[in-house]
Amino acid sequence: MIKLLKIIFISVFILQSYQGINQTLQIANVQSCIGDTASVPLNMSAMDTVGAITLYISYDTAKVSFVSLSNINVLANGTLFNDVHNLTTGARLGKIAISWVTTTSGVTFSPGVFGILKFKVISGGCNINFLSNCEFVNYNTQVINVIYTNGSITVPTVPIIATQPLQLTLYNTQTGSFIIDASGYDNIQWQYKQGNIWNNIISSSIFQGVTNDTLIVNQPLLSLSGTYFRCKLNNYCFTTFSDSVDLIVNDVAVKEYGFNNCKIYPNPFKNSITVESDAFTTLECISIYQTDGKLLLYINVNKGNPNFVVNNLDFLNKGIYFMEVQLKNGAGIRINKKYKLIKL
Repeated sequence: MIKLLKIIFISVFILQSYQGINQTLQIANVQSCIGDTASVPLNMSAMDTVGAITLYISYDTAKVSFVSLSNINVLANGTLFNDVHNLTTGARLGKIAISWVTTTSGVTFSPGVFGILKFKVISGGCNINFLSNCEFVNYNTQVINVIYTNGSITVPTVPIIATQPLQLTLYNTQTGSFIIDASGYDNIQWQYKQGNIWNNIISSSIFQGVTNDTLIVNQPLLSLSGTYFRCKLNNYCFTTFSDSVDLIVNDVAVKEYGFNNCKIYPNPFKNSITVESDAFTTLECISIYQTDGKLLLYINVNKGNPNFVVNNLDFLNKGIYFMEVQLKNGAGIRINKKYKLIKL
């Protein structure tokens, strides 16, 4: 008799101790895009001897539309759900009712997914929240202590570029970098243009930081001069690209021949621009490009004159352009230099 009482006491103690432990039911946080169907899992902890479940979940009808409850746990066979509507107008109330009752003495759930809420994303993301009258009870109709954690659907916006990368000029013994300042992206990848195709840059002794906001260029090859670079930014919904800018690589050996920078003025300009070199250097040709590398104007100066005025530039739209100038010094050595222009 005493042994039987001990067994009963231990059983009651274990049951009461279990009922005092908080179980969890969590609505997941997910990302989706406008027009897509978002899948929002209901994740549960292990729960023992569950007899009935009642859930009420709210959502924003202006942002999403409830579709269904799918992938219901096989142990919760017979679960009912309803997207609650106004009985008079038929309008959705932004409230989902879910209920389940067992026909046995209680069901033990393992940790996992109770079900997946499906929403059609209409105009943006929203919170998916439990309402206050949710309840789990055991087969004795005792309330099980459950912590309910709300979730959300997030719709990313287009990544924003605050500062575009700029043209980079280096000697082939120097190190420099392309830098972008952006937000709203999950992944970043620097690319270079080969022919008409953009390719992802792979880390090497020349390029480091190919998936960071700063692409380091270390002692570039002369063959890379004139190559265009850009940065690819993406998140769950959107992909955007930075301006394409070029890398100019000069041979350090040419440094000894005394080429000086040209004077380009006025800059910003309206309809004309003057290119002025020093007395020991002559202009051979001038080219103007769009930022994507498209040639807009080519002039063969070929006058042995250190100065030249480029007129009739009113056909250019307002914006940023690049000018490439080919120079020749007294020793007959030629070099190309590039400059950034701003058209007003």
